[in-house]
Amino acid sequence: MKRLAYLVAVAALLNACSTVDSGQPALHAVQDQELRSLMARMNGLMMERFMTEEEMDRERSRYAGQIVNAAKILATTAASLQNKLPGLGLSDDEQVSFRALANQLGQHANDLQQQAENNSFNAMSSTLRDMRNTCQACHVLFRKF
Repeated sequence: MKRLAYLVAVAALLNACSTVDSGQPALHAVQDQELRSLMARMNGLMMERFMTEEEMDRERSRYAGQIVNAAKILATTAASLQNKLPGLGLSDDEQVSFRALANQLGQHANDLQQQAENNSFNAMSSTLRDMRNTCQACHVLFRKF
């Protein structure tokens, strides 16, 4: 049951960051898609009936490593979002908010990376929920639809 809630949280997070005005996926949205895929595959291991516990542990470890890599890339992308500030035409107050949300996204990515490194899979759903909320807040405030 927790795994299902976890997958729902991952899916909701990743739907929050889908595309930008150009019709092309935002870089952080692409990375979110990769995280969604990795988490879905890892969750699928729980349903696999023909794997031994040792085989499942090896697969979980492999997927955790991939999640670590995807989270590192997402953290880098979150940091690079601030480089876009000059071209966004935001007021000083809006820039402060944008920076705070970009920093928060980066912190969530760092948290996710640590959780994957420590095999703290149950903690990931909360981090992913927080990440989704951060994405949604930023998109509501700054994204042109």
